[in-house]
Amino acid sequence: ASPIIIYAGADLIENAMYTDDIVENYSTIPANDNISYLMPIDTYVFSARDTQTSATISDSTITIIADSLITWQIQ
Repeated sequence: ASPIIIYAGADLIENAMYTDDIVENYSTIPANDNISYLMPIDTYVFSARDTQTSATISDSTITIIADSLITWQIQ
């Protein structure tokens, strides 16, 4: 397994999520790992892309609503 990069639409997820932390490279997830993001209410097309080839591995359209927990499992 390889690391992946998460996008929200055309933007890296780190540019769309809520955080008070520094968000450098927050969109990269190591292989066999998981991460949680706090997102504004909206509908997003999320995509997971290979770090080496930029090929899309998985994508999903998800609507974020208040107080919801969404799990997206990428194989």
